[in-house]
Amino acid sequence: MIVVSTTISLCITLGTILFMENRQRVKDRKMSALVVTGSIEQFTRDLEFISNELAYSDTLGTWLLSLTEEEIELLSPEQQSQFMNDVTLVNHLASDKTVERIFSSHIDTWKNMGNFRFVNNVGQSFSMMDMVEKKRNTQVVRLSDLSELIVDYLEKYEGNSILAKHLNDSQMRHNISRIHLWREWLNYIASTLYYLNNQNISLVDISRKELNAFTDELSKEITIKEPISSDIELDIPDLDASNLPSMEYYSNYLDSVKRSQPHR
Repeated sequence: MIVVSTTISLCITLGTILFMENRQRVKDRKMSALVVTGSIEQFTRDLEFISNELAYSDTLGTWLLSLTEEEIELLSPEQQSQFMNDVTLVNHLASDKTVERIFSSHIDTWKNMGNFRFVNNVGQSFSMMDMVEKKRNTQVVRLSDLSELIVDYLEKYEGNSILAKHLNDSQMRHNISRIHLWREWLNYIASTLYYLNNQNISLVDISRKELNAFTDELSKEITIKEPISSDIELDIPDLDASNLPSMEYYSNYLDSVKRSQPHR
């Protein structure tokens, strides 16, 4: 009777230990999956931020391209400089390579979990993130270098001001006219990553609410990029897709500048 009771006790104890260990493994897996999906979610949010930034740059750039030389001269040097910077100086795109490296270096561990679809989705997401980051940052550097070249050799470009010289350069006009294409492409990438990540969290029993909360905490540890600022007296709203300055806004602004000029 004593032997039987001892055996039963040992079995219960061993079963409890195994249950607790398995419970901890499940918890660890979920946290690991949260770190991975949170990294993808944060990158998607960064894409959305830059998309809003580009929406502003596109509207402003389209308006600038429509100006005549006489209209450009109505703007003060400070305004011209600020407008040009808002179009040519944009944020780089950066993802957290640490999480990607950890995921890649432990790929066999992830595969041993048996969720191959999760592994494939995450691998596809990271590859897409690397691709868009490289392409976008190459364009950012190209645009910045072109602007610096114009500033360094002003005498080679037509126009009576720095802004006019920028807008008279065919490469610069081409880049400005294509801003909306970059925005559409980034929106497509963001939508694809969001779709893949929704699949990811469903595969590892993570809710959208849990992922959002985790990513919010992750964002607190990151230096938040400020929207494009302006030192001139323009009431430009925050870069929210639903509340961006329109072409009409800039046209009305230019009209107000014209009305403020003394009659000749």
